[in-house]
Amino acid sequence: MSPSRVVRVYLPVDAAQLRELHEQARIAEPPPAFAVTPRLARAAAGADTEELEYAAMLAAAAHAAAQRGLVRVRRVVAAADLPAAVVAEPIDPLEVPLAQVRVLEPVLRRQVASFQVDELPGGSSDDDLMWYDATELDTVRDLAG
Repeated sequence: MSPSRVVRVYLPVDAAQLRELHEQARIAEPPPAFAVTPRLARAAAGADTEELEYAAMLAAAAHAAAQRGLVRVRRVVAAADLPAAVVAEPIDPLEVPLAQVRVLEPVLRRQVASFQVDELPGGSSDDDLMWYDATELDTVRDLAG
């Protein structure tokens, strides 16, 4: 990937990571992230860029749901625009979802474009994800608990 190219990644984040993003303006150790990967594009042949990005975002939301277990908290997905040089394939691509990638450096608050947040705690429907601008981090933190 070209170092000057930017990749939109979707990061399933929890309340602690949102607090870190607010207080330190970064997520020092990014969680597994999701993006439009060549594997995803091949599996969804014929899909346009918007459809592929939506699939990557939904994969991040599914990961957030799996991470919360039985706890009734909201799924939160941060969309960030990162240099392609810091986005890498997973170590074992056959063992993870098609859209999963690794982020090799901290994610900075200025790189976050938006958030998707469950309307209600414990939500699971993709229709219930609400969009928030990056400037609404305080609201997103409050919703995440």
